[in-house]
Amino acid sequence: MEKITAKEGMWLTQSGDINDNERVFTDSVFLAVNDNRERWRDATQAEKDAWDARMESIIEEEEEEYEQEG
Repeated sequence: MEKITAKEGMWLTQSGDINDNERVFTDSVFLAVNDNRERWRDATQAEKDAWDARMESIIEEEEEEYEQEG
């Protein structure tokens, strides 16, 4: 099993154009049999921070909708 690690100060994320709710940010990945290095790329902290903010916004919206329904 092959392990890849993000460069110092960076994160690994999928290289493809995928939905935010499917995206992963991590410091290392063990590649599965059907995975390869080309499916992963380094991402900056700023990119991860922007993703975190978008995800937090979605969570807050869903919580507000839930509270309004209850």
